[in-house]
Amino acid sequence: MIESVRFKTYDGVDLAANLYLPDKQDEWSPGIIMCHGFGSGKENYDAFGRMASEAGYAVLIPDLRGHGESGGELDANMFNDVAASLQYLHTRPEVNPMGIAIRGTSMGGWLVLHTAGYLRDISPVIAYCPANETTMQVLMEEVAMVQRGHPSPLVPPKPPRVDVNSLLQLLYKVDVLKAARRIQPRPLLLVHCEGDEVVPPHLSQRLYDSLAEPKTLWMIPGGDHNFAQHDPETDRRVLEWLDLVRPHTSTLKFEQPSED
Repeated sequence: MIESVRFKTYDGVDLAANLYLPDKQDEWSPGIIMCHGFGSGKENYDAFGRMASEAGYAVLIPDLRGHGESGGELDANMFNDVAASLQYLHTRPEVNPMGIAIRGTSMGGWLVLHTAGYLRDISPVIAYCPANETTMQVLMEEVAMVQRGHPSPLVPPKPPRVDVNSLLQLLYKVDVLKAARRIQPRPLLLVHCEGDEVVPPHLSQRLYDSLAEPKTLWMIPGGDHNFAQHDPETDRRVLEWLDLVRPHTSTLKFEQPSED
């Protein structure tokens, strides 16, 4: 079952989302928040939403601010989109509020690593080809060129609405590696293609090498930036991984992570 839903962020941005619910509704379902990449949208992950709901998950896929049917502009408050998505799932009686995972791709991977570091209700965490601040800064510079009337191979023909200055100010202040260190002891899965031409695969390797257990890295031979995030076999493996690690998340104990 698929519902088109809307909800507001803390800073007043109206978000549109698709909610995929399992057919079996007589018990709580674990949830997944899905965050798309720059210039993408909720419709591009319909196959994952359907597959995961058939596997028993409730999947919320919002259009991030500035994208698709959602309002606002992509800006420094984009972290609020994840917080609002989590809050919305908490209002749904079909969803177990203590069993909500998060998955993100590219810019969405960067977003989930940052937000999961501070939203302790989210576990486990999955990031496909996650960007870092440097790749995001390059993208914003290209967006600024497009907004001035110049073409860019990194920006889609119909780009989202973006407040470049706001996002750049954020990117100069944050560090995805420090944020990701706060995810431990929750399970983290990184997925990256060795042939990724947009986000270098060594970024996921560096994240993996710098983080504490529990962590998993799948480095997929070949492929490109779009392959893994839309590959049905990879999605099936991810759902199997979620089923494997989920029983271990109910007894987690948190300690303040080092900022080094």
